[in-house]
Amino acid sequence: MQKGLLLVSHNTDPWIKRLPFIRRSSSVVSRKEINSEQRRSVSETRMSHHKSYRLVYFDAEGRGEYIRLIFHHFKTQFDDIRLTAAEWEKKKASAPFESLPILEMDNGKKVLGDSIAIARYLSKTLGEGFLGKTKLDAARGDMFVYATNDMFGSAMGVTYAKDETDKKEGMVKFEAAGKKYLKNIEKHLKASKSGFIVGEYMTWADIFVMYGIRVIEQFDAGLLKKQKTILHYYEKIRSQEGIREYVEEKWPTDLL
Repeated sequence: MQKGLLLVSHNTDPWIKRLPFIRRSSSVVSRKEINSEQRRSVSETRMSHHKSYRLVYFDAEGRGEYIRLIFHHFKTQFDDIRLTAAEWEKKKASAPFESLPILEMDNGKKVLGDSIAIARYLSKTLGEGFLGKTKLDAARGDMFVYATNDMFGSAMGVTYAKDETDKKEGMVKFEAAGKKYLKNIEKHLKASKSGFIVGEYMTWADIFVMYGIRVIEQFDAGLLKKQKTILHYYEKIRSQEGIREYVEEKWPTDLL
């Protein structure tokens, strides 16, 4: 296969056949011809191909929030289903791993469980290169996603503490995890030339890291004092298209 060329089959998916920039008279299209505006057209057509997206989670941020942020960033319509504990008990047995969040597609015909799996699927489906435009960038993005997920785990120890003693112990662990997380994120941000956490562009890792900072703000905002690099980054990602409108309403902050 010739480098820099995208092969398009005449029997390809219907959404590709409708795209005006595909030369139907030829089976070869140069990647250079597909500019950023045309890539958005591809993404938008893919999105419209889905009959529906239903994100099912509790009426809380938690592990459902970074999925909501991905939807909002790409301005993709979805049903934000927020269950009570009683409603979840009735639905629990039908979930892939008896846990939330879950993503229902095509009127419930397709169901995904696990928050990171859902976030990865949407990032790959809704935005070209949003997981990372190279294999190395994609792997580095995973690194930040899983590091953030580890930090979330320490926050859960506080949220689900059995009593005050357990909560105090959880806060000690969270503070240690939060400090370590911020120190390492700051190190990588200072090495970044673009201001994004991976490469020269925004990826799903930025959404995870931004929400990681949000979690620290909620549990122990004092950890963010004098964190100029972190707060500059926090403001940058909060201001991205689609995200800005959502966080201005849902995430009031005194830090910026």
